[in-house]
Amino acid sequence: MFIHHVGSLAAVRAALKGDVKVIPMPGATGSGQGTLGTMSGNVILAASHQQGLAWDWISWLDAHKQMLKLSTSAQGQLPVLTSVATMKPFSTDPALKVAVAAESYATSWPGVVGTSTVVNKDWEPTIQSAFEGQSSSLAMLTTIASDLSGR
Repeated sequence: MFIHHVGSLAAVRAALKGDVKVIPMPGATGSGQGTLGTMSGNVILAASHQQGLAWDWISWLDAHKQMLKLSTSAQGQLPVLTSVATMKPFSTDPALKVAVAAESYATSWPGVVGTSTVVNKDWEPTIQSAFEGQSSSLAMLTTIASDLSGR
């Protein structure tokens, strides 16, 4: 078992000759599920001197045609538009259906100093170590919490 991003799905399927199943990430929510939203996104900062241009970019990117292109690219972003999420392959591929359904309860990474370190360096080896039984779930969570706090 391992955590993957939808962008890695094609490579994982190729490496494992299609023998891949996807389940929602377990969590401590009332429904017993949990997952993290994407780290990539577009925002307009309040202090920006180019808010109009930033709004133009986000509006363009959030249109159906561009969202479809981005969401079906090698980047592997999940669509944030229902008009795209209800299309193939998101409505027919079982693994993508799990990912799209998880968007309804996904939470974002916290906006703290250690987030980029966890996401870019520590997340994958730390959680994989717990999956493989080389460390406990508590040790994994303690490491990530420590990294997030910048300790």
